[in-house]
Amino acid sequence: MMNKNFNIFETLRQQGTHADVPKSQKYDLIDRAAAGSIEAAADLAEGYWKGTHDCEKNPRKAQKWAGYAAKHGNKKAQDILIAMNAQ
Repeated sequence: MMNKNFNIFETLRQQGTHADVPKSQKYDLIDRAAAGSIEAAADLAEGYWKGTHDCEKNPRKAQKWAGYAAKHGNKKAQDILIAMNAQ
């Protein structure tokens, strides 16, 4: 039985082995948006709205990130919210 908490990358790190794991575009955007990047939040909204940037379509998440970015004056996010409300 495999341990659910086993993380090969953590094990390699503890052993002093460096392992670079490419981050998907989605997770890169999430990290940047969570750190306060308005542009990343707008791109994440677009990803969740259109199914781009390695994101699955998710209107609820699209609205969340678009609302955040639009509140900070991002035009792309404002356009996404307008398109969402038009449907």
